[in-house]
Formats: sequence, structure tokens, C-alpha cells
Amino acid sequence: MLEKILSLYGNDPVTVEVQRAQTAHRLKLIDFWGIGEGDRVLEIGCGQGDTTAALSCVVGEKGFVHGVDIAPEDYGYPETIGAARKRILDGSDFPNVEITLDYDLLGQPDILAGKRFDCVVLSHCLWYMSDYDMLEKVLRKAAGYADRLCIAEWDPIITRREQLAHLNAAQIQSVCESFREDSDSNIRTMFFPMDIKTAVVASGFKIEKTGSIYSPDVSDGKWEIDTAVSVYPRIIRKLDNMPERLKELLLSEIHTLRGVTDVRPMASYVLTAVKSNI
Repeated sequence: MLEKILSLYGNDPVTVEVQRAQTAHRLKLIDFWGIGEGDRVLEIGCGQGDTTAALSCVVGEKGFVHGVDIAPEDYGYPETIGAARKRILDGSDFPNVEITLDYDLLGQPDILAGKRFDCVVLSHCLWYMSDYDMLEKVLRKAAGYADRLCIAEWDPIITRREQLAHLNAAQIQSVCESFREDSDSNIRTMFFPMDIKTAVVASGFKIEKTGSIYSPDVSDGKWEIDTAVSVYPRIIRKLDNMPERLKELLLSEIHTLRGVTDVRPMASYVLTAVKSNI
């Protein structure tokens, strides 16, 4: 199954090796969630489709995956999510996928009205949301499409020293985003497990199980450090509403990230939940 999904990424050995870890991680999430052959899945915040492709392979020809994302087609680097969608939909072994981009689940006409799914998946997309209120609204919306909810997000409660740099890079971005009104950052709000559980219950779900999945070979920690170091000094200097002392502190923290070499990602906090009235 892993090799089938990797066939979407061409023959470049570097790309395939990076994606191997990403895809293996997604398959571990799907196994924890208990999603299987024949399931109909709605994925909110599908992004570049790493989880979408893995879900499609797992549910098979008898299942169906519909991914939606608020970002426009030209969002993302080095590959845009539009290019990623084309790559997935053009794959001959992935006929059971639909991907809708540039779609605001909360603010646009409901293209999913009347459709029912076996579960709704949110895979590493919660930190993209602007605040807790948005998270709860999205989860309430999800409750209208399925009786079961599956979530994965990075866990800021780290257990290994090597995860600290990933955490620091995420914290820097999250602090900066609290001073920005308009942003397309991957990290806007850092939700802790307790925040997620509270939002899930408040949205009408009952938590089935929670867990932690650690995939040390994924590159997300390195990517977030690179973003903090290369992009955020410029953002910080342009934030007129940020106190100067806070700017100095954040810039010094970014400076400490420049020399970090031993990096491992945070673990993923995962959960499944069902509607409370079932």
C-alpha cells in the first residue's frame, strides 16, 4: 500500500524518501482512527493531499474521499495545493477522490449539503485556524456530515529534547500570527490536547479514544524551523503593533534556531469521537 501511494510522487529519490516518511505517518493515523475499506470520508483541511491519498488507498474502490480546503490553488511551496490535487486526481489508481479547494466551509454556500459520510477527518490542519472559536464552529459543521470524528495534530507537550526546536519554531510563528489580521501561515493558533478535547465535546461529540503517534522521520520539524528562520524575521520587523521588547525576544529565539542540527518532530495527538446522541 505504501509503495502504491508513493507512485504518485515520481522517481526523484529525494522526493520519494521524504514522502515515504510522510505517507507512513498518515497510514499510522488512519490505522488508529479505524478507517477501512468501503468507508466514505470527508477530509477538512486536506492541504497538499498527503492524508487524502493515503485515505483513498485504504478505503479502496468501494469507498470515497472528499477533501476540502480553504486555501486557493496557488497556495503552498514548493508544490502548490492545486498542483498536488492534479497529481492525485491524475493518478490512475485513485478514482475515488474529489478535492475542492478555495472553499470556506463556514462562509460559502454548503456544497456538501445532504451528503453523509462515515467519518470526518481533520489531519494536521487545526493550527491553521485563526482561533478557538473557529475550531469549534468547524467541528459543529462536521457534526452535520458524519457521526464520527477523527483528528490528528502536533502535540506541544514534548517528551524528547530533540523536539524542542520544532516546538520553539511553532511558538514563534503562533505568537507573531496573534499580531497579524491577514495571514496565510501554516501555524496561526497552537491548540493543546486539552483545547482540542474541549472543542470536540462542546461541538456535540463524545471522545472514544485518544493517543500519541510519534514518527521521528517526518520532516515537519525541520520545515517549521526553516520557515521561522527564513521568513519570520522580516514579518516581525514589519509588525508595528508588536512591542519592541517582544520583537527582540522573538528575534533572539530565532537566532538560537539557526544552529540547531539535532531535530525531531513533535508527536501527533490523535483522537476519535462519536456524536453524543448516538
